[in-house]
Amino acid sequence: MKDVLAMAASFQQIQVGARDVVLAETPAKARGFVDQSKQLDELMLKAEESYATSLFDDQGKKNFEALKVAFDEYWRQAERVNQLAVQNKDAAVMAVLVGDGKAATVAMQTAMDALTQHMIEAGKEISDANTVTANGAVTTMVTLIVIGVVVALGLSIFLSRMISKPIGRSCTCSGRWLRGTWGCA
Repeated sequence: MKDVLAMAASFQQIQVGARDVVLAETPAKARGFVDQSKQLDELMLKAEESYATSLFDDQGKKNFEALKVAFDEYWRQAERVNQLAVQNKDAAVMAVLVGDGKAATVAMQTAMDALTQHMIEAGKEISDANTVTANGAVTTMVTLIVIGVVVALGLSIFLSRMISKPIGRSCTCSGRWLRGTWGCA
C-alpha cells in the first residue's frame, strides 16, 4: 500500500510541477521545475518497481500494467509541456494541456483509482478470509477446552474413587477391629 501511496503522491507532485513549469516567469525557473519533475519521475519509477514485487493476482497485475501505460503517456505529455514551457511557447503549452495532456491526466487518474479500488477489495477479501480462519480457530479452541474440562472432570471422579474406596474399606475395617471383629474382606 505504501508504494501505491508513493506513486499517487509523486503523480500529484508531478502535476503541480507541470503547473509551475507553465507559470514560471523565466525559462531558467521553468528548467528548475523541469529538473524537479524529473526527480519526481525517478521516485515514481522506484515506487512502481517496488510495487511490482508485491503483485499477487491477475487483476492487480492488469491494473498495474494499465497504470504504467497511463503514466508513460502522461510523462510523454508532461515532457512536451516542459519543453514548450522552457521555450516560452505558452499557446502551444495550453493546447497540449487541454488536449492530449488532459486525456493523459484523466487516464492516469482513472488507472490509479482502479488500482487503489482493487487493493481495497483485495484487502477486504483477505480480511474476510482471516475472520473466517479466526472464527474457526476460536471454535476449535472452545471445543478443545470443553473436551479438556470433561476429561479433567471424569479423571478427577475416577481418581477420587480410586483413592476413596480403599480409604473407605480401611475405615470399615478399623470400625470392625474396634468392635472386635478381626476379619476384613
